[in-house]
Amino acid sequence: MSPVGLFSRPLSIRRRIGLSTIFVMSSMYAGILFNAELVIYRDRLQRHERLVMALTQVIDSDISNYALQANRPLTQSEIRNQFERILTRYSGPRIFVWLSQKNQPPLFPNASTFHSITETSESKSKLQREQRLLEVAGINASGMQKPRIFTYQGETYFTCSIPLNNGYGILRFLEDVGVSPASNSSNLLLLILIWIALVILTTVVIQAIFAYALLPIRRLEHAISTIMLRPSGEVDSETISVAAQPHELKGIAIAYSQLSSRLQDSWTRQNLFVKSISHELLTPLTLITSSSKRLLNKLKGIEPNDRTLLSSTYRESSRLTSLVRDLLDLARSDTGSLTISSDKFDICHELACLEKDIFDLPWGHRVEFNFQEQLDLSRELFAFGDAQRFRQCMLNLLENAAKYSAEDKQIVVVITANAETISVQVRDSGPGIPLSEREKIFTPFYRDSSNSEGISGSGIGLAIVRLLMENMGGSVKLVDMDQPGSCFILELQRSLSEAPPAQETESSTL
Repeated sequence: MSPVGLFSRPLSIRRRIGLSTIFVMSSMYAGILFNAELVIYRDRLQRHERLVMALTQVIDSDISNYALQANRPLTQSEIRNQFERILTRYSGPRIFVWLSQKNQPPLFPNASTFHSITETSESKSKLQREQRLLEVAGINASGMQKPRIFTYQGETYFTCSIPLNNGYGILRFLEDVGVSPASNSSNLLLLILIWIALVILTTVVIQAIFAYALLPIRRLEHAISTIMLRPSGEVDSETISVAAQPHELKGIAIAYSQLSSRLQDSWTRQNLFVKSISHELLTPLTLITSSSKRLLNKLKGIEPNDRTLLSSTYRESSRLTSLVRDLLDLARSDTGSLTISSDKFDICHELACLEKDIFDLPWGHRVEFNFQEQLDLSRELFAFGDAQRFRQCMLNLLENAAKYSAEDKQIVVVITANAETISVQVRDSGPGIPLSEREKIFTPFYRDSSNSEGISGSGIGLAIVRLLMENMGGSVKLVDMDQPGSCFILELQRSLSEAPPAQETESSTL
């Protein structure tokens, strides 16, 4: 799935809470790791300050004791010599101390001590490097300066300055921290890796916590998703215990139980209605249809008006019988009691019988069965399905084609076959169906208002066709044609053997 498709979909509450929690935890981890680095920096700075203060006190005390022991005023030369010895004593491999005095050059420890802090494998330009390092640190800066950090040629340093008592000058300090930029990069990379590992661990833990916390919701979701009217007459297959639910879900569990009870009552009434309407409507309608057809065939010499009335009675009762049966099939499908057989039948034979039966219908003469020109009928074509239901699907498609095409236009039925399937096409020359409506027309009670004005119908014929074809293991689809009109294709599985497999001859209850 593309990233655009992923982020265009609405996120579930679980995913939103999970992502929010992971974002907050990741931010906290990043803050902790950043603060840890900051704490380390502040600790080093404080240790540098404590070291500088201690050395300043010791140096100030040593020079004061030296002056007391001399018991006389010290010359400038004596002070500088004593300071050089003191600075040499307290300077080391990591700390370098020198004295800045007003209007005088800075006083450094001896050369060996200074070289120890700037020791390098490169002997060339060592004095220039030392001089540049001290310039960056501030060789003869005036006044007291707070500790600061700087990097020079791959090394990190702290520097600061503190005035001495009695106006002897300003002590300046340079400490080699010993942390190079390369080491800093490694530390940063390590912190990033630690952060990523913590985020992954947090994600896994949060997913596990959510899976456990949402388990009652998933059980409730599964129970709700299985609500349906089964052939046994029961709505739900499992009972949700309200007492066993968490406090937050008890209201939903109660609502589910109430919904299940209402559906049970409603679908029980619907099931009773389906059973009663089969007897109360279909029986008299069938009697009226058969009686009117018999009268039309047997009565001779009756008035034209009476024959027209009988023809109208037969036509309308046939249409009403077909409509009632379609409604019953929809209702039986909802209640799970629609039964469709799966037998092997000769599809060419059924179409030939259908051609004879529709001949007397007002639109029957417009239907052209030209499948005999498409196939060699020296051997039969057998399909798996319900022959009566297939006939019902064909009648619905032919009636629709007759309604939506002109009375002088032909309706063509074409049959094709391959090794696996048999297809029957019903083509008309009506206005056609727009692309935006092609999926909607298979929805029960939906009619295309742009093409159905002034045309009677209930909008369930195509829905019944799809329902029956899919439950026979076949399909119905609408395809494009080069000429105006519509082309519906019914497709069933073909049987190449003399008898169908045992499991396919059994009836399936839906």
